[in-house]
Amino acid sequence: MTLSFPGRIKLNPDAFDAALANCSRLPQGDMIRLSRKDFRDIPSLENRVILVNPPYGIRLSRENQLDGLYRDFGDFLKHRCRGSEVYMYFGNREMIKKIGLKPSWKKPVKNAGLDGRVVRYDLY
Repeated sequence: MTLSFPGRIKLNPDAFDAALANCSRLPQGDMIRLSRKDFRDIPSLENRVILVNPPYGIRLSRENQLDGLYRDFGDFLKHRCRGSEVYMYFGNREMIKKIGLKPSWKKPVKNAGLDGRVVRYDLY
């Protein structure tokens, strides 16, 4: 993923195409809707299951620049995603604090040599 700051992320079209291809291989994958947009442009995602794999800042050496992105995403979840459950992968565990939400649970996950966490948030 190519980062473009301040505030916005330039999405990699290859990553989106890979996600489409992966979903098509799942049972009932045709029922999964994917779209490519910045979360700040989404009016709401209420009563949904939300899966997130945000940039970590480790390999890109931009952890400090991601603080605002994580804070903004946490605000988006709090205010526009009521009734949803969120599963978010953190390749950098320090970033869990930046979201500003209390996790329902955390599970350790090793991914590409990173000691990450999958965190669940239940939004009310």
